[in-house]
Amino acid sequence: MRFLIAICVCLVGTVGQAGAQSVFMRPDRLREGDGKTRNITVEANVQPGARLSIAVSYRSDPSASGSSFIPKFSVQDNASEDRNPQDGKIRVVLPKAFDKTGVYIIETDEPRAVVSLVHEPNNTSYLRQFVDWLVTAAGGGERGRKNASALERIEELTSNKSQDEVAIWTAPLPAAGKEIESKSLNIRSALMPSWSRNQNHLACSAWRNGKWLIAAYAINQSGVATELWQWNSPLAGVSDFSPAWSPKGDGVVFVRLGQDQKSDIWVVEFDGNRRPKKEMRVTTIGNVQAIVGWDKDLGILFETKSAIEGHPGLREVWAIKLTVPIAPVTPLSGEYGLIRGSAPGRRTVIYAEEKDGLPRSVLYEIDSSGTRRTLLIEPTCLHSWPTVSSDEKWLAFDSNCPR
Repeated sequence: MRFLIAICVCLVGTVGQAGAQSVFMRPDRLREGDGKTRNITVEANVQPGARLSIAVSYRSDPSASGSSFIPKFSVQDNASEDRNPQDGKIRVVLPKAFDKTGVYIIETDEPRAVVSLVHEPNNTSYLRQFVDWLVTAAGGGERGRKNASALERIEELTSNKSQDEVAIWTAPLPAAGKEIESKSLNIRSALMPSWSRNQNHLACSAWRNGKWLIAAYAINQSGVATELWQWNSPLAGVSDFSPAWSPKGDGVVFVRLGQDQKSDIWVVEFDGNRRPKKEMRVTTIGNVQAIVGWDKDLGILFETKSAIEGHPGLREVWAIKLTVPIAPVTPLSGEYGLIRGSAPGRRTVIYAEEKDGLPRSVLYEIDSSGTRRTLLIEPTCLHSWPTVSSDEKWLAFDSNCPR
């Protein structure tokens, strides 16, 4: 086992048992200043005699290119406790705490895998506490294959001219452990619902007059939707999608795909009557895939996708605060992607899992013990984007049901 400074780590070893090729790493994130974690473990299940090569790179900003080294990163010598030939575990030790926050990308060959180690700032926001619970208690859930990003969904629907096949449904959230018994089709030709924090208002991306725009609806006690407003941008040829309400309910953040095929974060601000007043551009990254949420402490949580050679793309979650003149970007664990379907009062997370066959998708709810239960299953519709109202009485999601 040897450490090549600023380039890569190459590990040569024999794994005693053959089986499915796999690589994973624990932990997948570190906290700045916590002083608790000193090592990570790369577990590789490879064919006997295979060479496992680990390359590393670092990014501190979603718009920056990665540098091919990790500061203060080393691998211990070939002591028996560092590598177990029977289970393929290789311990990678951090001699002291990282001095930079960012995403450390770790790539392996044989099998090909890309994982990320997130070194994030330390604070006590509610969302971070919930993710701590999610990772330690529920293990992050079983989310199956990686679903298409919000940007990819918008591009596919537009390319296939299938905008009218999607719709937003709402359903009363049943008691824990029960399945959904009834649901209502509320908003046609729309997707990606987001609940307001202080009222039962839904924002979404709606196909209206030949373009994707942001619209908002009020949901009454019977689950009936009434449109409140539409935000039709004065810019031509743009698609607006993946909205999220501000913590105070005085604005909505969303992703805009421009005519140049670059996607960035925009915010529409409200007037005193809680109606859209003006819009403001937040980023110039050009590769924003989705908005995850808007937290009062962390800021706007969003997802990007990076092209890595030999890999279809690495999706990462970041946070950005609306500060002037510079908006700092913070790396976050990928587990934040589950926050959209969180129900903290129930101590559960609701998520959608796509299937290769029938049924096409299932809505699951996972609790703090890691127990997963089915909420909704239908054979032909593809359910996505589940989100829970602030009072945890309603679930909204979008469905693609081909006609």
